[in-house]
Amino acid sequence: PGPCVLDLTAQNILCAAQNGMELIQLDLRVLGEDAAEVEAELRRIAGPAFHRRRELINFKKVCLHLWQRSCLQEKELQRLATFFYCDQLDEAVSQQARDRARKISAAGSTLRGACAALRDARFFTKAICALPRFPTEVLPVKLGQIP
Repeated sequence: PGPCVLDLTAQNILCAAQNGMELIQLDLRVLGEDAAEVEAELRRIAGPAFHRRRELINFKKVCLHLWQRSCLQEKELQRLATFFYCDQLDEAVSQQARDRARKISAAGSTLRGACAALRDARFFTKAICALPRFPTEVLPVKLGQIP
């Protein structure tokens, strides 16, 4: 008839509930009164790990939002740089126009670097968050790319 619905495999593990002390507490209810000691010890050990994982997921989301917004800002600076472009060596161009173009260009370069850093931070944070939960699965390729 097929595998038991309680059997956990690499194919069905993502359908299983995850990430919380609440699930452990539900399992411990089976033990009744004897569960108090076990639950206290699990809270001490696993509780901080669940908290750190949740914070890492939140950090990943923040990186995504910051990256998306910074990419929009970068495009806006590119438009400004195009609009205010001037030949820096042309003496007919005022010093004020050259300074403005230089500042816009410097801001664009800084923002481009920040965008790349945010993209990388999210890239590797996501790889860590997506570590396989089934012991026989291989690690994500992204983690092998860390220098």
